[in-house]
Amino acid sequence: MHLWVVLPEDLSALDLHHLAIAQGLGFAPGPLFFPDGRGTNCLRLNFSTHEPCVTREAMARLGGLMHAHPAAAST
Repeated sequence: MHLWVVLPEDLSALDLHHLAIAQGLGFAPGPLFFPDGRGTNCLRLNFSTHEPCVTREAMARLGGLMHAHPAAAST
């Protein structure tokens, strides 16, 4: 199962991806799904490979990274 997430326009999924990987979290940045480079503020989450408790923890950690991102302060 996948979930497509659209972030605020000024929040870069690519920047967030670098932060997430450094924290042991992963997701697919939106530009991977657009041949023309769109989707910079989108990401795809995969829920099919982990137990619900692991998914909940990862979502909370990813949410923390999103809120700590400098662009989040302006939204």
